Amino acid sequence: MNKFRSRLLLALLVLIIIVLVGLGLLLGQLFKNFYFQTFQERMEKEAKLVEMYISEEGITSPTLKSKVDHISHSLSVRTTIVQKDGKILVDSNPGSKQQRIEKSIVIQQVLKKQLNSKKSFDQIKEDYDLYYYGIPLIIEGKQEGFVVLSTSFDSLKQVNQQIWGLLIGSLGLALIVILLLGVKIMGRYTRPIESATKVAMELAKGNYKARTYEDYVDETGMLSQSINALARNLQESITNQEMQQDRLRTLIENMGSGMLLIDSRGYINLVNRAYKEQFHIHPDDFLYHLYYEVFEHKEIIKLVEKIFMTEVKVRKQVVLPLNIERRYFDVYGAPIIGLNDEWKGIVLVFHDITELKKLEQVRRDFVANVSHELKR
Repeated sequence: MNKFRSRLLLALLVLIIIVLVGLGLLLGQLFKNFYFQTFQERMEKEAKLVEMYISEEGITSPTLKSKVDHISHSLSVRTTIVQKDGKILVDSNPGSKQQRIEKSIVIQQVLKKQLNSKKSFDQIKEDYDLYYYGIPLIIEGKQEGFVVLSTSFDSLKQVNQQIWGLLIGSLGLALIVILLLGVKIMGRYTRPIESATKVAMELAKGNYKARTYEDYVDETGMLSQSINALARNLQESITNQEMQQDRLRTLIENMGSGMLLIDSRGYINLVNRAYKEQFHIHPDDFLYHLYYEVFEHKEIIKLVEKIFMTEVKVRKQVVLPLNIERRYFDVYGAPIIGLNDEWKGIVLVFHDITELKKLEQVRRDFVANVSHELKR
């Protein structure tokens, strides 16, 4: 039953893991999409704020650069104002000359398909781990270029890693809790089944004293009660059967006539005490041997064959030589037919009537002598 519990626990574990993994993937994707959407909305609002300020100040304002730097520092983003021809007008974090060249190339790649567009756009450059969000710069109803906000993509990756870490930790904890509760609940239901199985195996081995616990009132309790009731009934039946067998064995062993039991294949299965004493034989020479191999008298062999052939009762008086004397027997043979006319074998009973024959001979001799004397 430990194998049964292990298989059940393994199946439960696999099922829980599949469900939790699927749930984790779904929740992870939902959280990722939600955070990314929130991030986009924030970038959109910040870009509109910068675009509104620049529209009011104008791109020719001498304080534009300092104002853009201040706003970028406050929003923790990099702000770039790009003219329609792709030339960078203002950059809040220009860096070195090489960095400015790389920045210009990246901006031109981002704006390559957006220069003539009047819609906002966003793009992720995984090579640089940067996220770009741009909107058209409209001054006095005329598009002068684009306001492009960029920020490191590492923050998104960190948040994504935190989300997955939180999901893995919480789902792992949930798995442990579910397994502990599942093992406890499973033991609650499998323990009575294991006990009932052990008792059933003991009953199959012939141990009818085995019993199982009846601790519960549900279906498992009903199973335990049924197993115990079956065990009690079997014990009573076996006890009664043993009593009947003892009585029958006592009757057979102590009856005054010899008796043999021959099965359907012709093998002798039983020899009682009277037969052994009458014919002076040893049980090992008769038991589980074919009748025609152990019977020394042809009359008995023919009688058994007749019963096998005709399946009817036969009674016959025979004279059998035993050692130095001749004994008279009244032999009674009958077929044993079970339920559904199933052939079981033959029973032979040997009544020793030698003393009766002697008395009958004495009576005849007495009558003959009396008749002879009367005639004189």
